[in-house]
Amino acid sequence: MYKRLQEYNLSLQQYNSKLHAELEVARESLKRVEKEKSTIVENHSTLRGRYSSLQDQLNLARVCSFQVVSI
Repeated sequence: MYKRLQEYNLSLQQYNSKLHAELEVARESLKRVEKEKSTIVENHSTLRGRYSSLQDQLNLARVCSFQVVSI
């Protein structure tokens, strides 16, 4: 009986070690995904700013063009 308990305990310890290793892999994957997400959000923000600037330039060009045609 004692031997079976020892075997069961060893089995649980091995399973726990396996789960711990899988958890570490998942944590590393999550860190990588969070870093990629942060980069994507930063790039999106930059692109949004550039788009807004280009839109302002286009509107200004339209106003200037309209004024030249109207004169």
